[in-house]
Amino acid sequence: MHSFKPILLLIVLCAAGVSVLADDLPSSRASENQSKVDKVPDGLKERVLAYWRAKIDGRVETAYGFVSPEARKVLTYKHFLGQMKGVGRWRSVRFSGAECSSDDNCAATVIVEIKMRLPRFPEEIHTTAPVTEKWYRKDGRWWILLDV
Repeated sequence: MHSFKPILLLIVLCAAGVSVLADDLPSSRASENQSKVDKVPDGLKERVLAYWRAKIDGRVETAYGFVSPEARKVLTYKHFLGQMKGVGRWRSVRFSGAECSSDDNCAATVIVEIKMRLPRFPEEIHTTAPVTEKWYRKDGRWWILLDV
């Protein structure tokens, strides 16, 4: 594993369409993060992980099905497919927690393991990055809110 500057990682992840938090979950906040996981509204964690597993497995149509119906009126499947491509390859995902402004509106954070090849690096780079996304519940179902 190569060590490189955090700004390069940020640029690469942004190019890959990954939203990156500036704060990288320090270990001193582990108990705080665990309490976030414990207070997650029903069904959110499962829905977030199912969305990410579909992305990791390359099941783009399935992942697109998690996009809110309102957003799908503007965000075409073709555009969503374009957002799924990038220099990084997602390998695994772990749910980190959620911060909710109400029972039906949350910002869910996952930790994504990424493998990527970069020019001038002889080996693949393995890293993890937190990704936070907005989710809302409508009629009992959680939907991801994507910027369109």
